[in-house]
Amino acid sequence: MSPRLCGWLTLLLCLVGLGDAIYLTWDHFAFLADPEYGGGLCSTGSACDISRSSGASKLTFGFLSPGIPVALLAVGFYVAFAFFGFWRLREPQNRGVARLSLALAFLGIIYPIVLAVYSIVAQGALCPLCSILYIVNLLLLIVHLLGVGEPIADAFKGVWSSVLSKYTGIAALALLGTVVGGYILYSAYLDRAWAGDVLRSDPIVLVTTDRPTKGPADAPVHVVEVADFECPYCAKLFFELDELHSERPDDFKVTFLHFPLDNACNRALDRPFHKRACALHQLAECADQQGKFFEVARVIFDNQGVIEPQKMRALVDATGIDATAFDACLNSGAAMDAIKADIEQALAAKISGTPVVFVDGYKAGGAKGKAFFSGLIDRRLRAAKNSISKSP
Repeated sequence: MSPRLCGWLTLLLCLVGLGDAIYLTWDHFAFLADPEYGGGLCSTGSACDISRSSGASKLTFGFLSPGIPVALLAVGFYVAFAFFGFWRLREPQNRGVARLSLALAFLGIIYPIVLAVYSIVAQGALCPLCSILYIVNLLLLIVHLLGVGEPIADAFKGVWSSVLSKYTGIAALALLGTVVGGYILYSAYLDRAWAGDVLRSDPIVLVTTDRPTKGPADAPVHVVEVADFECPYCAKLFFELDELHSERPDDFKVTFLHFPLDNACNRALDRPFHKRACALHQLAECADQQGKFFEVARVIFDNQGVIEPQKMRALVDATGIDATAFDACLNSGAAMDAIKADIEQALAAKISGTPVVFVDGYKAGGAKGKAFFSGLIDRRLRAAKNSISKSP
């Protein structure tokens, strides 16, 4: 393959990959900004969970919140690679550029392979839009294998002599600048989306009688958590609310409503998604009959990697439940009836994704962090005190 053809094909593939990666970054943002967002090309149940909400969808560092979307790294990768396509056109005889392009193409195929394997193992299907990136990266590798202009072994032997060059520096700066600039915009707009005044909306009346609840019955603030046991952000939210409640046990109570994203019990889904969620929610609901809902919910969320219900059952048994009564509950169908009642209530409230939190009936979004919910609880406490002081 001629260097110029290699350059043009590189630019074309980078353009396709860039458009797809930008869309995936936006979709990740849209889901975090509003977990009920289920539209777009990555609709709920379309195997896009890996790019929207799974642990593999972002890189998390202790000093960065929110994490960096993996799709944003892909945006930076294609911007950097496009420079090599441009250089192949400008300097067709430059072996250093050809070698560096080939090395970058090899690096670009490693992470997609890891993500593809993770996607198949974790959710049983490939994310369609992610698959476009996998194909683009594979084609980039093929193009540069054909266009390197020398034996592959010789190219790799000589690549080290080309690493410390202006081309590497410019490409690295392009990648870093794209990722850093993109992350600044991403986090700023996400903060703005999260900062919306949820208390300006109309409160929604939810039936929480006999639902799993933790905290004083007469607590001044009522937090309702609508969640799915296979949702990573639901796990994050659960532990944040649990920590917040341990710090402020008298200020609010927490009620849990089931919303498994599993078409086995959730009529809103027309295809498999979280395939074991309904069974996991049954375990927790039957534990609630013994007053151990939150203990079992903690076990389930803490062991999301152990998603087989049979294996999870062994962990649940370790919480000290009465196994005979527990089995009777599972076999009776009462737990599933309660779960479906929660689902219907959530659907009536126009919920389509998880997690969703209601504070005194006001829809407050999803996993926005402990500080956000603590501040919202403070506002509701002040409103309650003002209401009391104004009463005759």
